[in-house]
Amino acid sequence: MSVSTMTSRWVEQKAGAGGGDDNKQPFEELTRYIPLEAVTIFLALVSLINGLKELGRPIGALDSFDAYLFGGIVILPFVVWLVKKAKERQDGVRTGFPWWPLIAGLLAYAVWGMTVPGVFDDPVMHVVAAPMAIIVSKLLSLIEGAFV
Repeated sequence: MSVSTMTSRWVEQKAGAGGGDDNKQPFEELTRYIPLEAVTIFLALVSLINGLKELGRPIGALDSFDAYLFGGIVILPFVVWLVKKAKERQDGVRTGFPWWPLIAGLLAYAVWGMTVPGVFDDPVMHVVAAPMAIIVSKLLSLIEGAFV
C-alpha cells in the first residue's frame, strides 16, 4: 500500500469514514507505510548513481546513501503533503497536518532502506534490518490500531 492510500485512509478516518488492513505479514505491514513514489525515486537514484560509478563517471561525491537521505528527508514528506492536499481538495474536508502518515512513513522508510543492496557498505546493517523491520512494523501497526 502506498502512502497515497495510507494518507487517503488517514484523511477518511479524520472525516469519519472507516477502513483498515488485517492479517498482514510483518514486511507487508512495514511497506504499507512507505510512499510508493518515494521508493520509486529512491531506487531510480540508486540505480543511476551506481550505474554511473560502474561506467567510471561518478556524480561528484554522491553515493547511494545520499539518495537514501534525499528520499527520506525530501521526497517522502513532500509526497505525504501533496497526497493530503489532493485528498482534501477532492473531499472538501480539512484534516490538519498528516503527522501519523509522515512519522510512520519515515520510520518504515528508514528501516526498509537498510535492506536495499548498495546503500550501506557495512553488512551489519543488513543483519540489523531484518529484526528491525519486524519490530518497527509491529509497533507501527499497534500504534495505528490504538491511537490513529
